[in-house]
Amino acid sequence: MLEKLAEVSATIEIPHDYFHGYEQSSLVIPKSVLIFTRQTTTTLRQRSLENKSHHRFVLVVPIRSGGEVNLDHAVFDLSPGQALLVFPFQFHFYGKLDDEQLNWLFITFEGIDPSEIQTLRDRRLKLDEKSQSLLLETTELWKDRDQRNVPAYIQLSISKLIYNLIATNARRKRGSTRSQTDNLISKVNAWIFERGPGTGTIHTLSKEIGTCASTLRKRFRSTSGVTLGRYIREQQLLHATSLLSDSQLPIGEIALRCGYESSASFSRAFRKQSGENPRKYRSRFSTTSTAGQSDPAKK
Repeated sequence: MLEKLAEVSATIEIPHDYFHGYEQSSLVIPKSVLIFTRQTTTTLRQRSLENKSHHRFVLVVPIRSGGEVNLDHAVFDLSPGQALLVFPFQFHFYGKLDDEQLNWLFITFEGIDPSEIQTLRDRRLKLDEKSQSLLLETTELWKDRDQRNVPAYIQLSISKLIYNLIATNARRKRGSTRSQTDNLISKVNAWIFERGPGTGTIHTLSKEIGTCASTLRKRFRSTSGVTLGRYIREQQLLHATSLLSDSQLPIGEIALRCGYESSASFSRAFRKQSGENPRKYRSRFSTTSTAGQSDPAKK
């Protein structure tokens, strides 16, 4: 190794100015990283609240077996050796899958300006040997994520992966399948996130988009396959899961913030969607948080 270092270092030129170096003006460093896998079609498609659109980035990596990812209203066929980066507010779900048994890796994060990595949006990404090596490095680090400084190594490893994906895919033409970044679902998602679930109505949303409520409902259903009312209710419940796990607000207050008239109606809707009542859902997070910092709750 030292011989190789000596060989390469011998080719480095002497600087003309010893007081001005090189740097990247703004670094792409992911925050709040979460990594997990799905091993079967059933778990991949499970109708959990966490699978809806949200404000985080999601890097989808099929490792064994491929399938379809519906991103907004476009369909991307993914195979091992490829990946797809879902941007914040993009509605995504899974269509036809090649096999019941699979292994898909998910790396989710936030804290990055979407404009910094816009070249990765709405395109099937090729994973070259270096990208695959960085993925392996990241997942191996994830196993030791509770150790000192390892989270920083994970962030840096994902940062290197993102830069490598930009470098290797910027030269490639986008596939014929591409979703529109300003489509109807994205507009609805942005409206919900800016105002918060439970505030405003479909009529106020339709006015902002520039159409009547009945036309908006028809367009949304034909685009997404679900009714606008149902989609907004699911977004309300998604927001509720965040408040239950990350805040100490009373459940009644959470119900009002998420657009429910009472705690009872909120509890019924939450149980129907998640399989447990809000109080029990919250207790899972409070229990793990008091168990010690070495084993925080993971998704």
